[in-house]
Amino acid sequence: MKSKRFPEIDTLYTLGTFLVIAGHSHSSDWSVFSGTVLTSIINFIYVFHMPLFFFVSGFLFINSNSLGKSGYGKWLKQKALRLLTPYIVLSAVAIIPKYLLENRGFSGFTTKYLLEAILVPRIGVWGHFWFLPVLMLLYTAFGAWKKLLRKDTGNIVLFTILVACVILYFLPYGTDWFGFNDFKKAALYFTSGMISNCFIKRHSNNKPRSVIRLFIIAVGLVSCILMTHFFSKNEFIMLLTALIMIYVCWQIASLVGENKLTHWICNNNFTIYIYSWPFQALTMAILEKLYFPWYVVTLCMFVVGITIPILIILVYQKLQRIHNRFFNLLLGIR
Repeated sequence: MKSKRFPEIDTLYTLGTFLVIAGHSHSSDWSVFSGTVLTSIINFIYVFHMPLFFFVSGFLFINSNSLGKSGYGKWLKQKALRLLTPYIVLSAVAIIPKYLLENRGFSGFTTKYLLEAILVPRIGVWGHFWFLPVLMLLYTAFGAWKKLLRKDTGNIVLFTILVACVILYFLPYGTDWFGFNDFKKAALYFTSGMISNCFIKRHSNNKPRSVIRLFIIAVGLVSCILMTHFFSKNEFIMLLTALIMIYVCWQIASLVGENKLTHWICNNNFTIYIYSWPFQALTMAILEKLYFPWYVVTLCMFVVGITIPILIILVYQKLQRIHNRFFNLLLGIR
């Protein structure tokens, strides 16, 4: 049986992609824009932009038939190739040039540094790549669970998993190796996506009117902005804020509906995500060397982060002769 397609997912991926690029569009030296509205915007975006991606991943995962068709081993191999090929290859290509630029030589370059650059995603060569191994861990864990279950997921099972993920989220122990600290938090949003899929399918006919959606969006957005401003140190409230903003984003996606632009960005969001930051980082380095003000740097980084990856996609689509499995994986092309 073919799984139902939700057009809202296109818009959620589009919103998430633009939020990631916006969240990265600032100088690495926060002091140059300290006290400006940009600080508040970035802090707000960072509360929910990556939880939104993990939520969508869980939402699609529970509804997918590919695991059952391929088998766990083959399915996991396909996920690993797609997620880890750009992660490993681009990290390997950039690790030595980055080290030389930051340290002006090979002094201090050790095996430990090399291992951390790959196995500790947050401090890796490309910091924004931490999402890739964490998502791989989620697919590994939840894929095994779904395969072992061998039947439709019931409410009790999903509720049990949710409780376990809440406990894991607040577990005081953690390590950055293999992205475990991020996995602890991502698992809860991934599970929330699975539960939301089951709930929405059962209540798909009970859709609020547009005016109600607009009211929900306005109240949710204002509430979350206030909570982020006044309770940013409270982990529970920040979790609640992220979940509310995911719900707000869903309402926005429902209003937008199905269209060609969001569908195209959704299909290419992985490539845009991977290649936005390297070009943003290069833009930041050049403009800061030329002493451009922070707001010019921010605007240019945002524009470059969107346009250059899109140009890469369009050019690659034209160059049919060079298409092969490796380049598709490296560029994140489906």
